[in-house]
Amino acid sequence: MTVADVHDKLMGLSARMDIWTSRMKSGSDSSFPILEEHLLMNDVELPVVMRDIIIRHLDTLAAEFRSYFDNSPLPVPWLKDPFNTKIDPSTEEAEELTNFQVSSATKIVYKNKENFPDFWLSVHESYPILSRKASDILVQFATTYLCEAGFSNLVLIKTKSRSRLNVRSDIRLSSSITKPDIKRLVQKSQEQKSH
Repeated sequence: MTVADVHDKLMGLSARMDIWTSRMKSGSDSSFPILEEHLLMNDVELPVVMRDIIIRHLDTLAAEFRSYFDNSPLPVPWLKDPFNTKIDPSTEEAEELTNFQVSSATKIVYKNKENFPDFWLSVHESYPILSRKASDILVQFATTYLCEAGFSNLVLIKTKSRSRLNVRSDIRLSSSITKPDIKRLVQKSQEQKSH
């Protein structure tokens, strides 16, 4: 998953929250299927007070969400649709992007790629500025799960009884997804001979 994918998902969730609020204000519970099913099965209407509480909650949730994730576009507009982007002549990549957009060979390669990160890596030789800028954006970490996993491992390793422990190697080992080949390591080690 790339930053561009996460950006799209966040913008989609923000737009869906607006739809949920609008539906609630118009009296529709269709955005909340479990609530709607419960109301239909029990043949009751959602009280106006409860509807107002849900609307206020959705408004607060949307405001909090927008305070964490702004609605700004990606820093390079050509990243996802390079052939239909207006070229800003003041940018570093303007000339490369112009050549890129008129290249029929590049269009064919672009259409045949499974995903656009692979595409931008494949054009590195022909369009180094575009490829570098795209890679800089696409390679950013989309989430902090690796940091959170590292802190969880640290909590497990460094306890009160092991408070003076230097955990640098232990953290690296516990956070690695590579599993050690114990048999091969044992075969490589030299036995200690007794004197």
